[in-house]
Amino acid sequence: MSQLNSPVARRRRRKPWIAASGPVRNVTDILLIILGSFITALTFNMFLLPNRIASGGVSGLSILGEDLFGLEPAYTQWGMNIPLFIAGVLLLGKKYGLRSLLGSIMLPLFVYVTKDWAVPTTNPLLASLYGGIGVGLGLGTVFRGRGSTGGLAILA
Repeated sequence: MSQLNSPVARRRRRKPWIAASGPVRNVTDILLIILGSFITALTFNMFLLPNRIASGGVSGLSILGEDLFGLEPAYTQWGMNIPLFIAGVLLLGKKYGLRSLLGSIMLPLFVYVTKDWAVPTTNPLLASLYGGIGVGLGLGTVFRGRGSTGGLAILA
């Protein structure tokens, strides 16, 4: 039997649950950006910040800013995101810029709101593992919503 007549080749592509554009997609994208920002911020405050694991980017620099100068990480993230956001809008356009603005506001906001939550582990190895998984899950959710959390992800 040839490959063109096989059952796999004859399958039709399924329609996505959510259309590629439209109001439902826009609301879904916004919710994904907010959810992903929350997951990332929670992971940042529960695993990375208490164990002083500077993961890179603006979040890692905010950990260093807190250690060296006593600066609140959320404020550092907001301050560093402003010029990066402007560059992102100029390079990527207004539609992506609005989604990045949402992530750039929500991530530091959630970092600030969840800063006093309990720390589940002080073991640096476990914190690195859980931190990597949590940040990956959160950022993947934000990217699935066609946005970013600001910082160097805008430039990437």
